[in-house]
Order: sequence, then structure tokens, then C-alpha cells
Amino acid sequence: MKDYSLTAMLDFFQQLVKDAPEKDALVRNWRTACRSVIGCLPPALQEDVRGIDPDEAMQTYKRANPDSKEKTFKEYHRRLKQALTEFLEAPDASEAPRDIHVPESTTAAPQKQVSKAQSIKVVLRTDFIAELAVPFDITEDEASLMSRYLSLAAEGSSRLR
Repeated sequence: MKDYSLTAMLDFFQQLVKDAPEKDALVRNWRTACRSVIGCLPPALQEDVRGIDPDEAMQTYKRANPDSKEKTFKEYHRRLKQALTEFLEAPDASEAPRDIHVPESTTAAPQKQVSKAQSIKVVLRTDFIAELAVPFDITEDEASLMSRYLSLAAEGSSRLR
């Protein structure tokens, strides 16, 4: 089961930068905003960020930091919304398929042929591009399987709202 705490969210961002170093500045800004804003919220929301309403969170932040500039407030609000979306929509790494270690045998196994893949980028939102890698020779059954998986993912995320 996925951990939805602020700590898990910050760890997720750290991993995101390791996987995509070009996102370092963006993610650093998200982390700063999340630490600052979510840090003002009650412990229950810090332990489960799914319950955070960004507008209400920003009002709490504003009350805790009355000297904060309006520009900072607006920027943190924008970053908080982006960060929450990125974290909450990310698949649970604990449910992702894992590499299985197969001990070496004394006889060589036949080399498995790897299908050549094509990368497909789909603009889902103005701030999000989905990337898929699919084999060039994808079958209708395989495409249907992917479609069902995406439908289940959407169904699951709609329950969190």
C-alpha cells in the first residue's frame, strides 16, 4: 500500500530527480513549497496528503505567515497543486513489477530476443505529458490490456478525490 505522508512525498521527489535530473529545479521548488505549506497543516494531513485542499492549505499558510508576500503565496499555491498532482497520480512503486533474480546456471540459457519499442508521448494536460514505450508490433490484445490497465488506474484515482 502506498504511503501518502509528507515524508513519502518528499522522498518521491528525491527519486524523481534521480530518474530525471533535468527536473531538479522544478522539483526543488515543489519540495520547498510543500515543506513550507504542508508543514503548517495539522499532523493528520501531514501523514496523509490526499486530504489536502490546496486552497485551504494556502489560507492556513497565510495565517501562519502573515508577512509573506502575495507573489510568494501565489507561487507556493501553484507549486503545491503541481506537486500534489504529480505525487498522487504516480503509480505505487511497491506494486510495480520487480526484477526477479535468477541464479546463474551451469548451462547457458538461450538469448531472449527483445522487441524493438517505440516511444509515444501524449499530452494529457497542459502540465503533463504521458510517455509510453510499446513494441512496434503491438497486438490488439496487448493494446486492449494496456487500455484496461489505464482504465483501472483512472478508476482508482477517482476514488481518492
